[in-house]
Amino acid sequence: MSRSTAERSFPQLLGDGSVVAAADRFGALARARRRRLLGGLAVAVLCLLAAGWILTASPWGTVRRVQVTGVDRIDPAQVQALATEELGRPLLLVRTGAVETRVRTLRLVADVSVEQVWPGTLRIVVRERQPVAALPSGSGFRLVDRDGVEVVTVGSAPSSVPVVQVDLVTAGAAAVRSALDSLGVLPPALRAQLREVGAASGDGVWFRLDDGDTVVWGDASQVDLKVAALDALRRQAVRERAAMRKKGNIQLSKRPVTFDVSAPRAPSVQR
Repeated sequence: MSRSTAERSFPQLLGDGSVVAAADRFGALARARRRRLLGGLAVAVLCLLAAGWILTASPWGTVRRVQVTGVDRIDPAQVQALATEELGRPLLLVRTGAVETRVRTLRLVADVSVEQVWPGTLRIVVRERQPVAALPSGSGFRLVDRDGVEVVTVGSAPSSVPVVQVDLVTAGAAAVRSALDSLGVLPPALRAQLREVGAASGDGVWFRLDDGDTVVWGDASQVDLKVAALDALRRQAVRERAAMRKKGNIQLSKRPVTFDVSAPRAPSVQR
């Protein structure tokens, strides 16, 4: 289309060059938007690079020290030594699972968790094994946890834990746990009469009473039935002993007996 034709067709647009001016303004605005967008992207990239450096390469974001908490019997340096491989590593890239696995190899560690703490700290939180039973051993006692792991050896049993007769070699840790669980569910009146507690297996718990009689308890189940059966057997034993004394069988009446309530619906007495 020639200019003369365009002028005849759109005189109001081309007469003063306003369309050209508008196009120039729109172009300038577009270029300004592109500059702002590119500037914003550049700032974002710089921020990301800075954040990446802070988190992975700066002293703030790399492991500079190993902190150990929750230890009493364990030497903290022993735990720290198992995490030295992580020193200088970015906190975000610390192999927490590998550190936990190494720390769990320590005998007195019951559980452990590893935390990344900014700035620059790897925190190892340890839960130590706690003694829950005293097992006679020679002239002293081995204080063990519920897994049968020896925590410490002492000359005399502390009052805070029960003395349990268990051979860990033959009976295993299940015997320790079962004895403790059985003690935990006994009525206080019966527990107060115990002289000894032991277990030959996980379901082989036994008690020695103050009067010398023995109770074959089994495991920690069916407590109410076992208590009722034991009470009935002991009452019967009292009557029988009284009859023996009446007949002059004094020594026989003093002989200890064994009450077996491990199967409480079919209890028995062994003399």
